[in-house]
Amino acid sequence: MKLFFIKDTLKKVSGIIIIITGVLFLFVGLFAVVSGYQKGNKEDINIGYLMSGFSLVFIIPGARIYISGVKLSRLEENLKQLATLIKTYRRISLTEVAKKFSMPEAEAEQLLNRAIELDLIKGNMDRTTGEFFVSESLGEMKKVSFCPNCGTSLSQVIYHGETGKCPSCGSLLN
Repeated sequence: MKLFFIKDTLKKVSGIIIIITGVLFLFVGLFAVVSGYQKGNKEDINIGYLMSGFSLVFIIPGARIYISGVKLSRLEENLKQLATLIKTYRRISLTEVAKKFSMPEAEAEQLLNRAIELDLIKGNMDRTTGEFFVSESLGEMKKVSFCPNCGTSLSQVIYHGETGKCPSCGSLLN
């Protein structure tokens, strides 16, 4: 699953190259300023200041490009973790996703929408419970209305291979 690997790597590498270019201009400029003061040559001093200032033309955009690549790497990692989490849980609320990723629910929803858009996960939102569920889990779902042991009315959804628990008597449901 190569989402942004090339794009974020290119941004980080090109950002570093541009920053290094700017730092080289900065060092050459500072060297010119120092040697100009030692020689008493104002022209060298002025050129040195000009080159030092010109270095910012490289350093600032290079830093922004590098930071953009780092953010893209983080987004890719979050998307991969979200896809794994949702495939593992099969059904999860946005509140729980937000807690697990330490982010606001609105941001968690955007992350979920991005994962769906990139076809990392396929599923739907259950608007009644506020939960996202994986499409494959629909056939594996079983709704339990009553506890077979004590008869308590329930509204639990149990997936194939999972076990539920009656809140009244504690018996296991499967």
